[in-house]
Amino acid sequence: MGTILRLLVGLAVALAALALLFRLGGTMSVEDRGREGTLYVVEMRDFYFDPAGLFLREGDRVLWVLVEDRLGDGHSATAYHPAHDKRLRVPEGAEPWTSPLLKEPGRSYERAFTVRGVHDYFCIPHEDVGMVGRLIVEEATGPGAEPTDAGISPAGRSSLPSAEELLGPAGLFFNLQGRVNAVAFFALWRGDWDRALGTLDALVRELEADRENPEGVLAQLEGLGLLPEVQEGFRTLREALRARDPQAVAERKEALKAVLDEAIQALAARPPGSESG
Repeated sequence: MGTILRLLVGLAVALAALALLFRLGGTMSVEDRGREGTLYVVEMRDFYFDPAGLFLREGDRVLWVLVEDRLGDGHSATAYHPAHDKRLRVPEGAEPWTSPLLKEPGRSYERAFTVRGVHDYFCIPHEDVGMVGRLIVEEATGPGAEPTDAGISPAGRSSLPSAEELLGPAGLFFNLQGRVNAVAFFALWRGDWDRALGTLDALVRELEADRENPEGVLAQLEGLGLLPEVQEGFRTLREALRARDPQAVAERKEALKAVLDEAIQALAARPPGSESG
């Protein structure tokens, strides 16, 4: 997705968020389920999940939030499971989880993941146009590790990240997008500016503590020549949060994620076996 389009979408999200906060009196209906595990936020857009994949540790949480629904038919996040008339593509024994059909921007669904393996999921109204996603909890095992032609729609196969991507350097950038989304979620959809700022500062501290790790996020970005852009993105996002400016937060969040998209694409274009640096 191009940077300009991301910025336009960000403006629309900011306006929708302000409207929703006004209707709900500044609070959201999402339950805060404690602070165990890392929280990742996946934005439900027309017609894809952003980010499309995440690598999770046991106990990490994923929150899906509706940010776009131009057709008005809603979006869902629904596990590939026979309970939903689909081939099993989540670990055996995992619950056949599904969100409600979310139709109002800002509405969301959250759950923790504790069962190891691949959890593939889809949007009930839009699976056939490629709105599918993937979560890998600790390891790429189980029915979801089978080739994607086993139960995934043809359009979905082209948009689903591979296990190799999510387990490798690209997975770091998918995950970082999910954590940047979480920062914006608290500001734009909950109106909790202090928590948003605290979440951002904690994320930056975590990245800096891992700076010397040659396989860490900062080292990978440096190898791709994108570290200065990401650092600037964090700086300007923090400024927008301190100013409590919803439009600026939405725009800077999208600009930062666009740089991470660039990093993912750069990794995909590398010859097999090449390394950063």
